[in-house]
Formats: sequence, C-alpha cells, structure tokens
Amino acid sequence: MIKPRIKSLILVCLKETHIIVTLITAISIIFLRSVHSLWFGIGTLIATGTAKLLKKYIRQPRPNESNRQTYGMPSTHSSSISFFAVYLFLSCLLLPVHYKIRSAFSFNHHQFNQDHWPIIQKFKSDHWNTLEFLFRFLAGLGFVIMGGLVCWSRIKLGHHTPSQVVVGAMIGGTIAWYTRDSGLIWDGLARPTLNEMANYLGLGHPFINRLAVDSNLHPLKSSQVS
Repeated sequence: MIKPRIKSLILVCLKETHIIVTLITAISIIFLRSVHSLWFGIGTLIATGTAKLLKKYIRQPRPNESNRQTYGMPSTHSSSISFFAVYLFLSCLLLPVHYKIRSAFSFNHHQFNQDHWPIIQKFKSDHWNTLEFLFRFLAGLGFVIMGGLVCWSRIKLGHHTPSQVVVGAMIGGTIAWYTRDSGLIWDGLARPTLNEMANYLGLGHPFINRLAVDSNLHPLKSSQVS
C-alpha cells in the first residue's frame, strides 16, 4: 500500500504534466536538433487546442468536487499527455534511433570494443535486434504508463469524470496516430508547393533542404563578408 503522503506527492507531480511535456519538447529540440521534435511540439499544441475548443461547444461541467470554473469535456491534460504517450511510443518502435542517443547508450554492437567485451562476440545480429526492440518497447511502454497515470490522476484529483478523461485521451491518441504521417504531407506536398511559390516570386527555392522530416536542425550562421 502507498502511504497517503507519498500518494499525495505523486498526484501533485502528475498534476503538473504541462511542465513535463514542455521541458521534454524543449530538451529534445535543443539536444537532438531533429525536425521530429518540431512535429512533436506542433502536435501537442494541436491536441491541446482541439480539447479546449471542444470544451467551449460541449459545455459539460466538471465533477461537483472540482473547484474549477471551466468546462470539463474533454480533459485537456488527458488529451495532451495521451498525444505525448502515443507519439513517443510510436517513435520508440518505428523511428531510427537518433545517432546521439545511439552513441550515448551504445545500441550498435559494432561500437563495442571486442577486446574488452568478449561476450559480445557470441551474440549474432538477430540477438542484438531483439535486444534493441525490447529496449524500444520498454521505453515506449514507460511513456504509455506515464500517460495512463496522468489520466488516472485527473479523476483522482476530482478535476474530471472518467468519461471526460477517456474522450480527452482518445483525442490525443488519435492526433498522435495521424501526426506520424504529417511529415509525409509536408515533404510530399507543402514543401514543394512553398518552393514553387517562392521561386515564382524570385526568391529561389528556400525550402528545398529546410525542415525535411528526417533532417536535423542547424543553428543559423551569419554570412561572412569578404
């Protein structure tokens, strides 16, 4: 059994999920410099905005024990954290491991020094693939569990009814599921269209190598004056 004080502390931590999501997004953009980080941030804003917009139209009140005056259907926290959990779960399973993460945790068995790691020589590539998949799955599962705990806390704290949390979670999860393909829309349609429009205006092709889904973000460099 969890002691009441510890349980209360856990609920308080879970209450501040927007801070957690914001920090993780900022850190991933700064550290990984991956365009996927931007897609993640944009998707989180869409999930949050969708829930807030629906609240104004549905106008379902919160539970009686809640002291908040805003409407409760659907839960904004549940929407954003479910997007967070589902998107990162899919990323863990489907996306290539970022080279910075791979080098930090040495996922690639060729990076090991075989003189110091003789046991590694006994593993075949399929064993490593299995271990990497297991690590990916467990990491993704951790995000899902975290999302589930946050959704549970919204009910336990009396901020939302179970139905409000479920609907919010469905919104966030659905947006995350479709956001994984948004990069294809950007690369296949939006970026070429913007390039053609810019070229027509005499600006060249400014987006031809900018913000491609699998590209990295680079800091802007000032032009050198000869």
